[in-house]
Amino acid sequence: MEPSDKPHGARSAASAESRRFARLGEVNRGGIGRIEAAHDPVLGRQIAIKVLRPEFLSDTRVLRHFVDEAQITGQLEHPNVVPVYDFGEEHGEPFIAMKLIRGTSLFDLLATRAGATHGQDPLRELVQVLLKICDAVAFAHSRGVVHGDLKLNNVMVGDYGQVYLMDWGCATLRSPAGEARAAVYPEESGEHPAQVRVLPGAPLESQEVHGTLEYMAPEQLQGRFEAVDERTDVFGLGGMLYEILTGAPPNDRRRLTGPGITRQALAVPTQSDLWAQLPPELCRVAVKALSPAPAERHQSVSEFRADLQQFLDGGGWFETRVFPAGSNIVTEGEAGDAAYIIASGLCEVWKNVQGQRTVLRRLRVGDVFGETAVLTSGARTATVTALEEVTVKVITADSLNLELDRNRWLAAFVRSMAALFREVDERASGPPTIG
Repeated sequence: MEPSDKPHGARSAASAESRRFARLGEVNRGGIGRIEAAHDPVLGRQIAIKVLRPEFLSDTRVLRHFVDEAQITGQLEHPNVVPVYDFGEEHGEPFIAMKLIRGTSLFDLLATRAGATHGQDPLRELVQVLLKICDAVAFAHSRGVVHGDLKLNNVMVGDYGQVYLMDWGCATLRSPAGEARAAVYPEESGEHPAQVRVLPGAPLESQEVHGTLEYMAPEQLQGRFEAVDERTDVFGLGGMLYEILTGAPPNDRRRLTGPGITRQALAVPTQSDLWAQLPPELCRVAVKALSPAPAERHQSVSEFRADLQQFLDGGGWFETRVFPAGSNIVTEGEAGDAAYIIASGLCEVWKNVQGQRTVLRRLRVGDVFGETAVLTSGARTATVTALEEVTVKVITADSLNLELDRNRWLAAFVRSMAALFREVDERASGPPTIG
């Protein structure tokens, strides 16, 4: 790097100070850089040093991105963003000094947790990690930063549960109005002080978008830089969730060609090589976040996070279905094996009495119907029709058992009550009301 090309902040004082770091060897390697462990004898601690690989030292574009990464990450002070200690240059080699994370990547953690049948529910554990990444990304968005390269390999989980979102080298800085922008000089900016700033000497390449093909949102793959925003990271988070569920990233590299690239929406996965069963709600959340059109995704990381939290809170094994107005959700005389809880909309319960439709009652949000079908066999004794578009949670015996397995005390109580109900039902002379 020529002296005139040195990034802002890479001063001789920083270079002199950096000599106190004793390099201990490479611990990881990425597309343009490598991570070395190092020892700081002054503070008596080990740190990580990120440096560019030799073949990129003369590439001005890569150098600028490296500076961007250092400055952006250094300003994102959040528990789930790896702390940056210093940025400088030594022997013509720019470096970023940061916290040394001892642990494993989320990608490797998935490999060890998938299919586990003992200890903490492994899928819940992985979703809890993803919640912390949501917190880091939401914080970055509040500072005008879009990560742009969210994937399992860019998440590190420490030995004691620490979670860090790594590698901000593909980050995009956006103005409060949402436009992508180049460098902002502090003295010329009228923005809120909380906005991350790129300092003089390190302009963003405003017409370039970088990332990993298998995880890129359609707007990235198509080079539509102006369309990259917070929903691009929602796609990335959805891709991480999709890989946790299925073991595969959202984009098939073999199909990343041609004008129709990624325009087809993904089908909701129903089976996986990683898990014996997939929670329907978690699959729905992933596919919504991966919608090709940004307007059809969650519109913020907070919305995506709320859906993940709802899975952890309970009900993730209950499928969501939508019925249009006028459709029958259950029909009198048909066999049934599921119950329903109304999440939105209005229903009417009716029976056919001597050829006439006889209305029994109306059901609203929170009402349950068809519950006896989960506990006993038999035909439906009434019809339930949607008076308007209705969204329901579907409860089957299998999904109920999966939910109950999360709380053994509640499971014991409900299963005891169910056994008692079956005993009474067998003795009863008449059918249940809406079973």
